[in-house]
Amino acid sequence: MTQDKVLDKLSKIKAQMESEGAIGNEHAAQAFAAKLQELLLRHKLSIADVPGQVTSTKEPEIIEAFVQSSKDGFVRSGRRQAWSEVLATIVANAYSCRILISTKSNAIWFVGTVEDTKVAEFVFVKLWRLADNLAWTANRTYRKKLRDAGHGIGSGGNSGFRQAFLTGFVRRMRERLETERKEVLKDVTSTALVPLKTLDHAIEKYIAEKCTGPAAPTIQMGLDNVDGFRAGIKTANDVNLSQKGIEETENKKQIGGQK
Repeated sequence: MTQDKVLDKLSKIKAQMESEGAIGNEHAAQAFAAKLQELLLRHKLSIADVPGQVTSTKEPEIIEAFVQSSKDGFVRSGRRQAWSEVLATIVANAYSCRILISTKSNAIWFVGTVEDTKVAEFVFVKLWRLADNLAWTANRTYRKKLRDAGHGIGSGGNSGFRQAFLTGFVRRMRERLETERKEVLKDVTSTALVPLKTLDHAIEKYIAEKCTGPAAPTIQMGLDNVDGFRAGIKTANDVNLSQKGIEETENKKQIGGQK
């Protein structure tokens, strides 16, 4: 596909995304945003290269998108969650974004272009809810298994299974999403015009200007239960990352953008 054809296709997809968003069809707008982001990544372009983009510079406009606590079941906590931060970082890397966090809650902000943050937020919330629900279900099953076998479940009834499950889940999901991203980047053709470092530079510049204090210390994910860790890995392996799965995450364990 020639450069002109690639840019023309991107322009049409962007127009469709904006049109659907204007009439309130959020799911369709998100689908077009996912397609736009995938093509930009595949051809190593930034949104500034798309015809009709109102900008006087090649440096893309960067925003920060706050993940609303009520959006699609994302539950706000009054303290940091290691697994949430790791999952958000994984999704951000997969969709050319970065994250900002709060040191007093599990609040998450995605930093990137409008299109990229829209897709990253959508995927993160779906994966977060999926992981949270599956972890609780697996934990109940594990506790029942221990009781039926006549074993205790640890001090205060906390076996550490759930946190270890979430650790295994997000670690395996990181491997899967990173592998998919590498596969996309391998398929780069002569249509590549602008390296992704242009976008990375713009995001880093935004964060440097926005965040002037010291970086927040890393917090550790739970890894006290081997059974939970292994169950989390297995569950992440079973999640369907197909393109059409994002609408049916809870029932079919699917997640992913459209291509």
